[in-house]
Amino acid sequence: MDFFKQGFFDWSPDGNLKRINITHSSNDLTIVGNFGVANATIDPAFQSTGTWYDYFTGITIEVENTNEDFLLAPGQFHIFSREPLPATEPDLVPFRPDAVTALPDTGFAPFQYYPNPARGWLKIHFGSRSLSDRTISIIDNLGRSVLYVEASNTSEIDLDVSSVRDGFYFLQVKEGQSTKNEKILISR
Repeated sequence: MDFFKQGFFDWSPDGNLKRINITHSSNDLTIVGNFGVANATIDPAFQSTGTWYDYFTGITIEVENTNEDFLLAPGQFHIFSREPLPATEPDLVPFRPDAVTALPDTGFAPFQYYPNPARGWLKIHFGSRSLSDRTISIIDNLGRSVLYVEASNTSEIDLDVSSVRDGFYFLQVKEGQSTKNEKILISR
């Protein structure tokens, strides 16, 4: 692993969020971690777009924006590399830091939601469509539903998000077999 000895090294050591980038001709590494006690977002400053590998999980992510923020839970960290690294020991990390960077959409009629960022409340307007089979979820970056509401026979809903921690989330609306996901920021 020559990149640790001969690679170009850049880091952001201040505060609770830490970032290390190592650039080398054989591989690039981006390491991010949240050493705080609350969820927080970090700009990973990936060296390039394309496929990156998560060392601890073995999953791949497709980076389309090198500066797209990641939401990290307290104590969560990732080591991403452009080329796969040798496998880690089983259970080296006691949690699975699977980051959800996108959720799939299925055919869906558009809707409006505001404000974004949401501060306590999020209004969702479905136009003249008033369906009885509709659910609304707020999904965190680990894919967990942190808020779930069934909205029957309404074309508009005021969603109380005051109990949701600050951070980036997906707003997921399901109507029958159709699903729509939108990125939202909750900030108090």
